Amino acid sequence: MKVLIYSHRKNDGEMYDINTPDQESAAYLRLFAEFDNYWSAYDDLEDVEPLTPCEPCSMNLCRHCEKGNCVCESETCKPRAMAARRRAGKEARWKTLVDEARSGNATSAKKLITERSREGYEYEIVREAEVQDSVKELARYSKELKAEAKEKAAEG
Repeated sequence: MKVLIYSHRKNDGEMYDINTPDQESAAYLRLFAEFDNYWSAYDDLEDVEPLTPCEPCSMNLCRHCEKGNCVCESETCKPRAMAARRRAGKEARWKTLVDEARSGNATSAKKLITERSREGYEYEIVREAEVQDSVKELARYSKELKAEAKEKAAEG
């Protein structure tokens, strides 16, 4: 049996049967709606705007660049701006996926949830699994997730 498992430190876990494409679509749209409405997980993507060169760079004063938040193409700034461009590109892609998922696109919901899960967003971690005993699998996974959360809390 193929299942989608969603669990975090504040719940004991949820498991969705995703054996058919329709079940899989419904499960990802259901989780997307929970992340969007209950956890407000995508609110930070509402104000995503394209990056522009910082004020010093726009006046050809790149030596005073605001490092990391600028997308200036000069040889001085370009290496420093790579992370900002990567982050802005990822956020723009996620914003597009959020808009598509809100209109009912299950493929976009799955892509968004999968990408953000890989990034480690705490309340958006999901995984697909083949299970024979779904109750035992959910209990094991929930226990592992809570142990990981305790370790992170002890480190931080």
